[in-house]
Amino acid sequence: MGGQAPEMQGAPPVWNTYIAVTDVDETSKEVEGAGGSVLMPAMDVMDQGRMAIYSDPAGAVISVWQAGAHTGAQVCNEPNAWSWNELMTRDVDAATAFYTAVFGWTYQGMEMPFGTYRVISGGDEGGRGAIMPMPPGVPDMVPNHWVVYFMVTDADAAVGRVRDLGGQLVQGPDAVPGVGRFATVHDPMGGSFMIMQPESRS
Repeated sequence: MGGQAPEMQGAPPVWNTYIAVTDVDETSKEVEGAGGSVLMPAMDVMDQGRMAIYSDPAGAVISVWQAGAHTGAQVCNEPNAWSWNELMTRDVDAATAFYTAVFGWTYQGMEMPFGTYRVISGGDEGGRGAIMPMPPGVPDMVPNHWVVYFMVTDADAAVGRVRDLGGQLVQGPDAVPGVGRFATVHDPMGGSFMIMQPESRS
């Protein structure tokens, strides 16, 4: 977590999604060649690593990280830790083409009532993240965006803690058969994220 830069005053707080790359400068060239935009050029973060911030052709913001002393998340897919990243976009075909061109991603499709959920292939937990159509009913003012998920053992209890600490429940918890229970929440500063209680495998 960190403070916003002065030029970002007035912008809502957000959780950023980072993708690990071997060369930020080369990735920036790939982004521009694939129709994306470089919002923040490559920069060194002391000896920790090198980063840049982009937007894909539909405007969703994504960051990249070239590891130095800091390699990235050391704990994930455990209760009370980061677990998943998901792009919600109104142009799934353009998004998948962009991320394939830049990062070489391939996908496994899962049909949903309002379109195909495209799981990014790879990783030990059945995928690296996903790209999905923006759900029906989401206001037009909500931009295409990446969503950060945190795993919990009890979605209802987690929502209760969010409220007790001054946050807000936006939607849920909703059950997804065969997957788990999900809720969208805001922290007290307005930062949006999702909590996920995986369905028991026992």
